Amino acid sequence: MSSLKEYTESEILDRIAQWLPSNAQLICGAGDDTAVVQLCEGADDYLLTSDAVIEGVHFEPMEDLKRVGNKAAGRVLSDIAAMGGAALFLMVDLVIPAERSLEDIEQLYEGLNAQLNPFGAIIVGGDISNSAPFQVHVFAVGKLPKGTAVLRSTAKVKDQLFVTGSLGGSIAAKHLDFSPRIKEGRFLRDWATSMIDLSDGLAKDLRHILSQSDVGAVIQEQAIPVSAGLEEEPLAHALFDGEDYELLFTVKPADVDAFIKAWSEAFVDPAVHIGEIREVSEELLLQKKDGQTCKIEGEGYSHF
Repeated sequence: MSSLKEYTESEILDRIAQWLPSNAQLICGAGDDTAVVQLCEGADDYLLTSDAVIEGVHFEPMEDLKRVGNKAAGRVLSDIAAMGGAALFLMVDLVIPAERSLEDIEQLYEGLNAQLNPFGAIIVGGDISNSAPFQVHVFAVGKLPKGTAVLRSTAKVKDQLFVTGSLGGSIAAKHLDFSPRIKEGRFLRDWATSMIDLSDGLAKDLRHILSQSDVGAVIQEQAIPVSAGLEEEPLAHALFDGEDYELLFTVKPADVDAFIKAWSEAFVDPAVHIGEIREVSEELLLQKKDGQTCKIEGEGYSHF
């Protein structure tokens, strides 16, 4: 019997996907930011996603639990944003040591609700059990107009790559304090040909788009929006750190000028043009400031 240590996270997920059945209501299953399903006849598709934050993995012991709640809710909302959806409902399962206090739970829920309130989403239930380490498991439901979900698998050669915000800030605790790009994701339904949220790092998450769309890409080193305050190896942080929770997306080349104008009128934070989709044979390349290109080696965050 083989150990999970012998596999990458992607290989494990690919193996699990082989055991997941399908039916007529499933529009998009495992492999994208959320599942897309038709729950009933109507004008909307529904988005289903789940995620967990675990003490010692996603947050430090004795971290401010309001910030932990912010992150736990924000992660699933970021998945919904990456599909272009609106968030509706959450269920929260707590795995919490009995030594923790009721006040700890109250602080956690204060953070959860503070993250959800601006988007009109609500917590409708969940479960609680006693164990260690402290864990918060969140399941979320969103929706969008039927047939409008922005997938990872629909990028085309010559599409232009954009990213919201700045990258590499998780090392400075951005991963606890971010606000998911729900409004931006809904706006991008009219513009993006593919999209993903950046949870595992620019290099790894872009590869998800490339593999599922069967394309390659080149990104411009000087265009990558690096977070302020990264003094050592800022490019490496931007490419590989993960937990930025920004949106990475593609736009048709003919739409770029109109998109940039429409974005600047709608949002203060920029959408930065960082590269281009190429033929699959070009894989993932970095064009350096001197004009030379090299293959991007290495991955972002992996649990295994």
